[in-house]
Amino acid sequence: MARLKGPSLVVIAALSICGLTLYKFGGGLMLWHQKSTQQHRAAESLAGALVQMKDKHTALQSEVVKLRMKETDAAARSSELLTHIEKKHRSLELKHQEHSDLHANNAALRKELEIAQAKAALPPRYRINVFVNLRLHSLQRLCASLVAARIVEPVSITFLMEAGQPAEVHDFVYEFDWAHGPKQIVARHTKGGLINAIVESWYPTDDHEWIIFLEDDIEVSPYFLEWTNAAREVCGEDTKCIGVSLYSPMMNELVKPKTRLTSLLRGPTYMAQVPCSWGAAYKPGPWRRFRRWVQYQDRGRYSGDLDLALASGWAASWKRYLLELMLVMDWFVLYPFINGGHAAYSTNHLEVGEHIKTKNDSAHRAEHYTFPLLTAPPPRLVGPPTLWFDHLYFEILNVTAALDRAAKRTVAVRTRQVDSTCVGYDSASHEYLVDDGLTVVMGHFYTRTRFLGFLRNVLTYCGYGGIGVKRIIVVWHNKRIKPPTMATCPDQGVGGTTVHFLTPAVADTLSNRFTPTYRVRTDIVVTVDDDIIVTERDLARMAAVMRAQGLRRVVSPFPRWHDAKGNYLWQPDISHLRPAAFVGYPFVLTKLHLSYYQLYADYYCKPAYAKARRFVTSSRNGEDILYMKAAADRYTNPALYVATVDPIYDTGVQGLHNRSSHNRDRSTMVRLCNFSQANWAHEMVRPPGTIISEYTHDIYNVYKNKLVECSDCMVKNTINGDILANLTDPFSTLVETADPRCRTGIRDSSGVVCCMLECGQCGGGRCDLRPGGSEGCCGGTILKAKRPCAEYGPPCVSV
Repeated sequence: MARLKGPSLVVIAALSICGLTLYKFGGGLMLWHQKSTQQHRAAESLAGALVQMKDKHTALQSEVVKLRMKETDAAARSSELLTHIEKKHRSLELKHQEHSDLHANNAALRKELEIAQAKAALPPRYRINVFVNLRLHSLQRLCASLVAARIVEPVSITFLMEAGQPAEVHDFVYEFDWAHGPKQIVARHTKGGLINAIVESWYPTDDHEWIIFLEDDIEVSPYFLEWTNAAREVCGEDTKCIGVSLYSPMMNELVKPKTRLTSLLRGPTYMAQVPCSWGAAYKPGPWRRFRRWVQYQDRGRYSGDLDLALASGWAASWKRYLLELMLVMDWFVLYPFINGGHAAYSTNHLEVGEHIKTKNDSAHRAEHYTFPLLTAPPPRLVGPPTLWFDHLYFEILNVTAALDRAAKRTVAVRTRQVDSTCVGYDSASHEYLVDDGLTVVMGHFYTRTRFLGFLRNVLTYCGYGGIGVKRIIVVWHNKRIKPPTMATCPDQGVGGTTVHFLTPAVADTLSNRFTPTYRVRTDIVVTVDDDIIVTERDLARMAAVMRAQGLRRVVSPFPRWHDAKGNYLWQPDISHLRPAAFVGYPFVLTKLHLSYYQLYADYYCKPAYAKARRFVTSSRNGEDILYMKAAADRYTNPALYVATVDPIYDTGVQGLHNRSSHNRDRSTMVRLCNFSQANWAHEMVRPPGTIISEYTHDIYNVYKNKLVECSDCMVKNTINGDILANLTDPFSTLVETADPRCRTGIRDSSGVVCCMLECGQCGGGRCDLRPGGSEGCCGGTILKAKRPCAEYGPPCVSV
């Protein structure tokens, strides 16, 4: 091996040292790398731990937020719960207070009830008023019968002496000993007359005091008070019964000549619509109304619509006024009818006085007025009393029988053409007579072709008593035929629906349907044509709507319109208008409408409407437009259309609307009333469960589709079908008064035909549409009938 030289060794040594150094450095570097790796791993582990901690921190923050939200929600719920608890607490406190008040009220009511029951358990307090006027012997006889009577309860007595009594009368009254209660003496200083003496003698102190009126020429039975107590059990709870008579009359004094009324009566009691002055007991409530009635009559406000020509002959009798009120209110007096009516619990000795002018008065025979007194206790009264139906002036009959009787006493009546529809009425004396309910008013002009349909309609409304129909008033337009004054609906006695026939003493005009009458005694008046039938539930619904409106609307299913120029429209003219722009309907028809009684009875009659009233005749209508004018002057937007649920039945064939001048006449009335279209707001009431367009023209379509024309249709289940099946026309066989000179009719241009006066014109175009119809107004029809005026009244033919 070659020997190395010195520099090479140095290099080698240096390289070795470098290698060794590098080796060591590499080892250290490896160690450092390992440590760095470990540290890096530790840092990564720490970073992962930090990330986990951050995630946990974020999760914790989210939980904190959720907890805070839950805390907020809990606080809100807690607040709401606290508020609810506070409200409940206040509500419970209020209820507790209400219960306390109710308990106190109940306690007070119980106390009042106990007092009322205690009062009701007691017999009525009777008070006897004895009217004294010069007849000492008569007074002594009456007082002797009172002393001998069986009286076991306390009864007070008052002697009311007319002015100018002799000393012996004063002494007898003063010394008379009454053992059954207090005695009072009232002596007038100036003469007052029998009317004032009786009317002023009593004003009830409460609803428990009854009065017994005895004039000094009366004598009573020993059992008169026992009879009064027994009859009170029948009369006391009946609101239509106002008193109990002790006397049993034999004669009907309301007809001339007087007739016996006992032939059709059945004992032991009966009801009659006539007051008694020859011994009677009267209830306190009706007497208070009577006192107010007399107050208004004394002011000259005579009820001229009551048709009391015969009763008005009782110039010196207080019974005249009570008779009027009994007719208005459908009141009755309970009478005894024992032993065939030939004995009673009081009798009249017909001695000279206020009414009997001479000792042998030919108009008052003793056998007709003085009866033996009953000397036995009264019989037990079982069942309802019978009705007096031999009473020609107040027919207490069913409708068909009443009309049948009327046909037998028909007379021709002539009237004058004046604007006096509103004469003889004062609304102030009417108001206190009115109760809740419905009065149906319909006009009817008798013709043989229309009568049975009209009668069917009356009987239909008779069946509506369940919804408050208390009275039906028929305005009778055919003045040649006189109807009865009053009738009852079939199978309805005292307290049922009654039918009144009103024949105004003025000319025949369609305004007569608004004749003010005290016979209207309900707050709602239903004006309806005699050929229109509405179902019971629709009529009840319209009445409910009207009451909900405060009785300030005129409710009807028949609206009508006019244009801006005052032209009457049967339906709205919308050809050039957007439907929503049409402002509404100003009228509802009297074909069927409901209104407040005061509007019906008072406002139509204002003097401001006299010119428009005179425009209305028997063949030219417009009274419904004038009525709406009166309503509009009283109330804002009075017309209210109410859609019906059921069909409305039209049983007529023709009417005034078929006349060629109908729309022209009604347009004239629109202008006379000065209607302004802009004054009317559109309103309607829908039937339950229906949807009706708000547009006015759709109202027309709704009600038109409801109108069903039929000549013989009836609303089912309202009255007895047997009655309808057996209806007859009592006037069809009427024996008429001959009129050879046509004084009660109108001649045609030829002078041969005599038409009915109500036609206005005899013959001519569309004569069949006038009130008398074809058979009364058309010359051809009358000629074919061949009724000679020498044997018949109009319509007839002069031969």
